[in-house]
Amino acid sequence: MADDTINHPPSPLAESGKAGGPETGRDPGATDVPRVAEDREATLSEPPAPGAPADPGVAAMVEGAHAAVPGSPVVAAPKRRRWWGRTLVIGIAVATVLALAAGSGSYLLQGRDQQDRGAAAPTPSASRDTSYVDVLKETTGKLNALADRRGHAIIRRDRSGFLAGLDPSNKKLINQQKTIFKNLTTLQVTKHEFEVGYTDVPRPDNLDNLGGTWDTGSADITELVQLRKVDNQATEASYTWELTVRGGRLLITDIKPTEGSGSYAPTPWDGSVLTVVRSRHMIVAATPDAADRARQVADAAEAAYSHSLPYWRKGVPSEFVIFATAKGSTFRRWYGDDDELGEDEAIAKAIEVPSCCSNRRRLLGDVTSLRITVDTSEHPDRIDLEWTLAHELTHAVAEPLTPLSNDVMVWADEGYAEFVGVKMLESRGYVANWASVARTAARKKTFKRRLPGDDGFYGKNGDANYALSVRFFEFLADRYGTGKTRDFYFYLNAMRHPDADAAMRKYFGTSQKKLVAAWAAWVA
Repeated sequence: MADDTINHPPSPLAESGKAGGPETGRDPGATDVPRVAEDREATLSEPPAPGAPADPGVAAMVEGAHAAVPGSPVVAAPKRRRWWGRTLVIGIAVATVLALAAGSGSYLLQGRDQQDRGAAAPTPSASRDTSYVDVLKETTGKLNALADRRGHAIIRRDRSGFLAGLDPSNKKLINQQKTIFKNLTTLQVTKHEFEVGYTDVPRPDNLDNLGGTWDTGSADITELVQLRKVDNQATEASYTWELTVRGGRLLITDIKPTEGSGSYAPTPWDGSVLTVVRSRHMIVAATPDAADRARQVADAAEAAYSHSLPYWRKGVPSEFVIFATAKGSTFRRWYGDDDELGEDEAIAKAIEVPSCCSNRRRLLGDVTSLRITVDTSEHPDRIDLEWTLAHELTHAVAEPLTPLSNDVMVWADEGYAEFVGVKMLESRGYVANWASVARTAARKKTFKRRLPGDDGFYGKNGDANYALSVRFFEFLADRYGTGKTRDFYFYLNAMRHPDADAAMRKYFGTSQKKLVAAWAAWVA
């Protein structure tokens, strides 16, 4: 199982009293920001021409390099240390020259650099004593200022500020950032920042003609987003900003998720305009293809929440966010997640997204937040949504209670979540066919009379592994009661180093060996 993702599997479902085969197809604002119901194609006026006096971009000169303290560091670093923080690699050439730099004149234009409104703008150029050191230093300063302005613009509901510094020739990028601004202001955030990491700043081809051509550069950017009422800390996603300087102005020419695993990008708000529906405990944000079912998802989640409370430990979160789409490719792409179940298997997920801060206790809830994602195309009816969301919400309430070093067994994680989901089904007069699937698996010669291992849990025998796991918890509930079964799971889930034998002895008064042997006879 992937460390950051808990998947809800395909599973068979049949109405009570009917044949028990798997059901076919059922896999076990800013004032200038239009609201959801308004025209989604509304656009902002294009940014002023590069270098124009009215240009709002923070790439315009703030202060000359002569104001800087000689030897001061200029390559941006994170504003705080994080317990898993990646080591920042600072370009050797940049670090060396900047460490030796003394300030000199500025090269980027600003309004007051113009002679008058009717005069032609002067060509940016370096002063006689300006070196590449000074140019790199000032470019880095402009990048930090640009990141600050864009980052804080969401909270200020300042769309112009959020669009600052974007390449005006890249219409696709500008429209994407408009969508992100609209989505985040609609979702409502209490914190939004961009932290600048490793930076390879652009360099001019000719130091005597800073208004001429420059090479391209890039910066690693961590986006921090804290959703109102949902996140205890801001969550992180990693992006790369492609950079250049044109006409004396620093521009972002493209923004892409950082390559490789662990970027947690793209986020659901990076794509299309989201329809947001709020209920007592849920925030549901749906892509346009699932917008007509956003209210149904919220209602199903509320029903699953209310039904599942007796199976959860006290003190669980009371606010959750669910992202819904009807397109499988979009569902699989969110948060840069590697789908361990394969291309067509997962139908919903509870994804652990890292957040910026932790405290001494280092509980998982301090350093991650849970995002529930749902593929509505795999849930044709409300009962399908209720079943799945009872399962995923159980993951969501359990994971924040887990110590950071915990690596609980997959049979426990998935088995108990599906146990709660099955209880949701039974309350509606349905039954899941896990008993039949588990019985078939237990009667095979390959059955080793033990609980499924972590390796290959989601592989070709995934259905059998889920069935055997959920039936173990049904066995415990049948023999010892639901209360003890619940307490056993949450105790095991909260152990720093999970020890199933110790947890079973504590709650059931017997060893794992004896208990599993009794279950193996029962399940067959």
